[in-house]
Amino acid sequence: MFAQFYSGMHWSVLPIFALLLFLATFLTVVVRTLLPSRRAQLDQQARLPFEGDRVRDADDVITARIGRPS
Repeated sequence: MFAQFYSGMHWSVLPIFALLLFLATFLTVVVRTLLPSRRAQLDQQARLPFEGDRVRDADDVITARIGRPS
């Protein structure tokens, strides 16, 4: 079935190349993520706050619950 489909295509190598490129990229990302040598670095980066996040203190919590005093 696939041979008949690809026999009419002039650029039959491109879908196979795209598949192999995807698989190589996917496997590279998975292997780099699961390497034990990078686990400490990834754990440290996972604990970083997002941009704009800040640590809330007790005054922020009270203000959020009862509103700003006037």
